[in-house]
Amino acid sequence: QRCVRGTPGIMNKFTMPLMCAHLGLDVVWIDLDVFLMVDPSPAIIGHAERGPYDILVSGSFEADCICNGIVFFRATDVVRRWLLGV
Repeated sequence: QRCVRGTPGIMNKFTMPLMCAHLGLDVVWIDLDVFLMVDPSPAIIGHAERGPYDILVSGSFEADCICNGIVFFRATDVVRRWLLGV
């Protein structure tokens, strides 16, 4: 039996952070196909603290575009409203 009812899908990428945000928890989503060479926490926290950022999205190393393999969600009202609208 699964810990969370429902079916696996892309929407879990947004519903799980939404639940955590409602609990007041900041979230970092890391896709399972991302291979970490070092702990990314200091870099993510450092970027988040440099400005009034509510969401951080990683970039692609192959192209000049975003890649949602790593996403930081700050537990703010703005993020909760945005996640509800997704």
